[in-house]
Amino acid sequence: MTACDSFEALAVYVQYKDKIIMGIVDRVMPNMDKATTINQLQK
Repeated sequence: MTACDSFEALAVYVQYKDKIIMGIVDRVMPNMDKATTINQLQK
């Protein structure tokens, strides 16, 4: 699964969170930085 930006990554994660066991987050993503994206994924 891929996402073009952090908002899309969050949407993909919400949709497939039962199937996702690991994610790779780009250091610089459009719309949100890596730390903010990771924090949002952990909520």
